[in-house]
Amino acid sequence: MNFENFSKEQLLNLVNKQQKQIEKLESKNKKLESKNEKLKARNSKLEGVNKQLNFKLDELIEKYEAKVEINRKMQAERFLPRKEKVKSKDNVINEAEQQPKQRKPRKTPTQKFTEELKALAEEIIVEDYDFEANGVDRSKVKKFGEDESYKIEVLEVNYKVVKHVRPKYKDKNKIYQALSSDVFLGSPLTPSLAANIIAMKYELAIPIYRYAEYMNKKGLKVSESDLYNYVHRVAILLEPLYKRLLNDLINNNSQVIHVDETTLEVIDSQKTKCYMFVYTTSYWDKPIYIYEFSETRKTEKLKSHLKDYNGYIVTDGYTGYNSFEKVQRCFVHVRRYFFDCVKVLPNKVKETSPATKTVELIDKLFALEKDFREKELSSKEIEEKRNEKTYLDAIEELDKYIQSIECKENTLLTKAKNYYNEMKEKGLYTFLKNGYLDIHNNLAERTVKPFVIARKNFMFCKTVNGGEETGKLFSIVQTARNNGVKVEAYLKYVMENINKVAIEELLPYSDKLEKSLRI
Repeated sequence: MNFENFSKEQLLNLVNKQQKQIEKLESKNKKLESKNEKLKARNSKLEGVNKQLNFKLDELIEKYEAKVEINRKMQAERFLPRKEKVKSKDNVINEAEQQPKQRKPRKTPTQKFTEELKALAEEIIVEDYDFEANGVDRSKVKKFGEDESYKIEVLEVNYKVVKHVRPKYKDKNKIYQALSSDVFLGSPLTPSLAANIIAMKYELAIPIYRYAEYMNKKGLKVSESDLYNYVHRVAILLEPLYKRLLNDLINNNSQVIHVDETTLEVIDSQKTKCYMFVYTTSYWDKPIYIYEFSETRKTEKLKSHLKDYNGYIVTDGYTGYNSFEKVQRCFVHVRRYFFDCVKVLPNKVKETSPATKTVELIDKLFALEKDFREKELSSKEIEEKRNEKTYLDAIEELDKYIQSIECKENTLLTKAKNYYNEMKEKGLYTFLKNGYLDIHNNLAERTVKPFVIARKNFMFCKTVNGGEETGKLFSIVQTARNNGVKVEAYLKYVMENINKVAIEELLPYSDKLEKSLRI
């Protein structure tokens, strides 16, 4: 545009017009900035709410596991919460051991169960009075109420053998036959049978030999080796799902992974003791639980998975994790060492014991963490709170007191003090840098628990390959359970659709998963 021919008034008008446009854009930019701040505040709040919901979901899953354990047909060792109460006046204890407060009268288990049955009732049977048989004129009586009861009928679980036929045709040049959609081609195995086998073994911990006995009683002479072969075929089919779960675990939003391990005996292994490692997302993310078999306790597989990972791991004091850069050690394990000292003390000296005092100081930190969770604070707010004077003073008081403890060599108290100092050097206070980090590893320990219960029943794996497949299938089953999915129905659905839709749509936390599969 040529401005040389413009008059002074035209130039002023043009400048004013441009100035108004600039002011308008600045105003619009301020509104967008204000809106952005509001969205950030909202996201921060939702982040805290999400963590609280995940924590509550984990508690519900734990209660469900307790109910399942009671009703198992096999006797398995029950894992009861440990009662580590120092004093009757104490009201702050380890989160993993804490019981919810009774703030208001609660319904009895019978009342709650009856309400659940009422919601599930599918059929109504009315047992009406026979007026005619008893010579009573119905028109002269008036209904004033009714009694209700809810009964549970058992529908026999059975198997059905279905013959599948695919006719073949030919002409001079070609053979014609419909393509099979069977994911287990050439085998009696079906998605429904496979789902039932996997759910029984890896959700309810029923050993394969007992499942074989059950099928035999139904007239199906299936051997244990057949069933193991079926499990093997399912593991191969679901391998892409397992790999995607592992990938999503490593790339979780909060960049925090909880890690633990437990032993597993493998008959054909040269090692006397093998291990099942457990990796899980934090409460800030959707639940993903990965179980990975290893013949040794070395952390090489985990290192391989995390070679491009820049986040944190939360774990216990095992030295195998020392080579990881960003580690948060478990404060509950520290507390346990000191509480072990308290347990063996006579009642007379417990009150004045340095171990008792240390446990009480650690419980102050747990109390502050509990308050953060109940207030549904975001990770950023938690990080800020942890670096305020009140929290830092509680840490300083604890550390100074432990350093001041004088104890003899080769005692439990010396062992506890040394363990604290070692963990302090190796990441006990890493959580001060990141609000996504928990100060304990209770989540991973809870995740190990279902496997430990199952191991009590199936005892061991015969082969290394069996151990690896057990880890993969256990990962899928437990991730499904902890995302509120009906395991058996979900497995059947996945096997029927794994070659038809994208793997993202089959994940237990996918929005595209059918609602009927959710509890």
